[in-house]
Order: sequence, then structure tokens, then C-alpha cells
Amino acid sequence: MKRVVGGVLLSAVFLVYLIYFSVADFNVGFDAYVKKDFETAFKEISKAADDGDFVAIYHLGVMYHQGQGVTQDLKKAVELYQKSATQGYPKAEFNMGIMLENGFGIEQDYQKAATWYEKASNHGYLEATLNLALLYKNGQGVAKDQIKAFKLIQNVAEQGVPLGQYNLALNFSEGQGTAQDFNQAFKWYRKAANQGLAISQHNLADVYSGGEGVAQDYKQAVFWYQKAAEQGYASSQYNLALMYYHGNGVAKNLTQAVKWTKLAADQGLSNAQYNFGFFYENGQVQEQDYKLAAEWYEKAAEQGYLLAQSRLALLYLRGKGVAKDPKQAFKWYKAAADSGHAAAQHSLALMYFNGNSVPKDTLTAFMFIKLATSQGNEDAKNLWRVIEKEVTPEQISKVEIMANDWQENFNQNAGK
Repeated sequence: MKRVVGGVLLSAVFLVYLIYFSVADFNVGFDAYVKKDFETAFKEISKAADDGDFVAIYHLGVMYHQGQGVTQDLKKAVELYQKSATQGYPKAEFNMGIMLENGFGIEQDYQKAATWYEKASNHGYLEATLNLALLYKNGQGVAKDQIKAFKLIQNVAEQGVPLGQYNLALNFSEGQGTAQDFNQAFKWYRKAANQGLAISQHNLADVYSGGEGVAQDYKQAVFWYQKAAEQGYASSQYNLALMYYHGNGVAKNLTQAVKWTKLAADQGLSNAQYNFGFFYENGQVQEQDYKLAAEWYEKAAEQGYLLAQSRLALLYLRGKGVAKDPKQAFKWYKAAADSGHAAAQHSLALMYFNGNSVPKDTLTAFMFIKLATSQGNEDAKNLWRVIEKEVTPEQISKVEIMANDWQENFNQNAGK
């Protein structure tokens, strides 16, 4: 009997010994991690993880995930997260959900992601509750349930989580899972904005700018755009630039407009890239430079920004800032025209009609003129009036069929 008790006591002492050194290793490693000494952190946290410390195992997973002190290895990160998560560590459970939802280091599986989010949520991890709610909202891995999503989001928001407050505002604004209520949307956007959440500050500014659920107030819009812009939120930087450009809620200031447009453009925001190119093309707020205009238009055009595609095409057609190249002009006009841009459809029609860099195709030219006319493009309307007198009824009938077929295909693709 004593042997048994003695054996148990010895085991207990040995376990305490391991835990003591495991915690010590982890604390040294975590201190190094905070100081961004990732090499030391990885070494010490690895020791604690080897001793089975589930918190250390989780943090080691984070280091593999981020490539800190070790070569990034998402599969290894998943392995470690799962090892920690199976011991009930909420942060690891949450991260397993993240990896599965996004297909990081493991095959994407929304259903399994929902399972892990639910486990972490049941352990009180509010970020997991929010992510689970969004899966219910979108019907990913679980049956779509807007009401359940709303209740979960509301629970997170009421506990002061900014992202929860922001998402609750979205639900009220869109009327998802609850009655649409712009006043409530405003209330929750403001709560999250006051906690410094940039995306909520941006949306709150939009609310003030549009007068949705609150009296329109451009000064307040500028205030909140500025808050988000200073955090690097590109859409706010762009909108703040517009406020300065037009003098809405703030004194008109073209220098500030250029500054904030450039910051947003540098982050890849296509409408800001287009505007920055437009500034250069027209020499409105800085020296005219067609070459730089073309460069910025191209950045936006490659992202599918229709105005940029159309303006870039015009520069190629005229040889301004770029070598004159009708084929490139045709390429970009067609890209914009195929996406429904009326002015580009008119310009493309002229290229087909004149056989400019493309075989002359009168019927296709007429079709694009018809499409542009249906959108109210005045140049196309004027051209159609001239053409209409010179084509036969049979040709007009054929063009109308072509235009209807094109529009039907366009609408079907737009709905996908």
C-alpha cells in the first residue's frame, strides 16, 4: 500500500517539476516574443511545448503561422493549433476555425470551422462567437439562419466587442435578422467608432454624409473620415480627399485632396488611382503629366475600373503619355464596353465602324451604338440618328437582335 502511495506522490512531484520548468521556459519565451526576439522566443516556447504545455503549443503554432523565428509553415501551424485545441484551449479552437474557414494549411471546410468556432464560443471566446454568427449569416457550413446570426452578433456587441458592434450596425442597416433600423445602425456604428474601429468610423462618416438615420452633417463626416484615414483606412482616405476637393464639411483644399488621394492610391484603391491619374491628365492640382496619368490609369484599369479603362484607351488612341497604339486602345475600350460602360461602347463602335486596328464590322459597330444609346449616351444618340437613315430595316432588326442577345448575356453574367 505504501508503495502505491509513494509511487503516486513521486509521480505528482515529477509532474510539478515538469510544469515548473515548462512555465519558466514559456515565460522566458513569451518575454522574448514581446521584445520581438523571435529566435529566442521560438527556442524557449518550443521547450515548453515539448513538455505538453497547451498554451505554449498554441503560441508555437502562431510562430509557424506567422513565420516568426522559423520558416512559415501553415500545415505545421494547423497541427499545433489542433493539438492545443483538443485540450480545450479557446484561442487554439478559434484559430482552428480560422484555418479551416480560409483553407490555410488545410483543406477549406466551413462545417468543421463552425464546429471549432462553436467550441471556442462555448468557452466564452467572443471572437469565435462572432465568426460563428457570420457563418450562420452566410449559410457557410451551417444552415443559413439570419435570426440566429443576429442574436449571436448582438450578444457579442453588447459585451463591448467593436467588431461585434460594427456587425450589429450592419444588420440593422441591411435589415438582416431584424427589422431595418437606421437609428440603431447609427447607434452601434458610433459605439464601435468610439472604440477606434476604422471600418466603423468610415461607415459612421458615410451615415453622416448621406443623412441615414441622422441629420446630414458633412463636418461630422469629415471628422470620422479623418479618424479612419489616419489609421490607414484607404476608403476613408479617398472619401476625405473628395471632401477636400469639393469643399464639403471642410474648406476646399486641393493640396489635401491630392495628399489623401495619393495615400489611398498607394494602397491599391482603384477609384483613388483613377482620380490621381485624372489629376495628372488635367493638370488641375499639379503639373500636367500624361505619362504619369497613363501609369495611374493602368493600375486602376487592371483592377477593372471602367473609367480608367476608357481614359487609358483614349491616351493610347491619341498617343499621349504612351506610344500611339490603336490595338491597346481597342483592348481597353473593349474591356470597358464589355462591362457596360456607355462611353466606351460608343468609342468602340467607332473603331469597328472605321476598321481602326480591327476588321471593319458595321453590324457590331451599330450594336454597340445601340447599347450606348439605350444608356442615354448623347454622342451615341447623335450618331444613331445619322446611321439610322443609312441602314435598311433588315439591318436595324438584326442589330436589335444582337443588342438584345448581348444585354441578356450581360445581365446573366452580372447576376452570377
